[in-house]
Amino acid sequence: MAKVVYMGSTSIQRPSEGEITEYKALLTGTTDNCGGGLTPWGTWVSCEEESDVGQCWQVGPDGRAEETVLGEEGGNYESVAVDDRVYDRPVFFTTEDSSDGALRRFIASQHGWDTLHSEGEHSYLHLLEEHSNGQLV
Repeated sequence: MAKVVYMGSTSIQRPSEGEITEYKALLTGTTDNCGGGLTPWGTWVSCEEESDVGQCWQVGPDGRAEETVLGEEGGNYESVAVDDRVYDRPVFFTTEDSSDGALRRFIASQHGWDTLHSEGEHSYLHLLEEHSNGQLV
């Protein structure tokens, strides 16, 4: 019996003996893909590091790939992490590979593939600086 190993934006098929019989890219047509992250429903979000035009792509083991709402503004996307303690409101965090890159948060309103292609709440991490007088700005 052949085993398909899904590894982010690629898949490898091998029989039970361990010999690789097929290897294929599941995401093509992008530039400088970096890290990413696994979703609770078993897809991969591939992060594209391409100046101000990079995007985040959801890739399924079936070969389906689609741009997500995580990268709507473009950027040097690095990684994605998910907090899915609330089933129908998973929270996604997206980082950028830049010294002044944003940490974005997306609170979804559902669970599953369509989550990353629909409405939700977008926000950014804002760091506060403490001045010598003790006030935060």
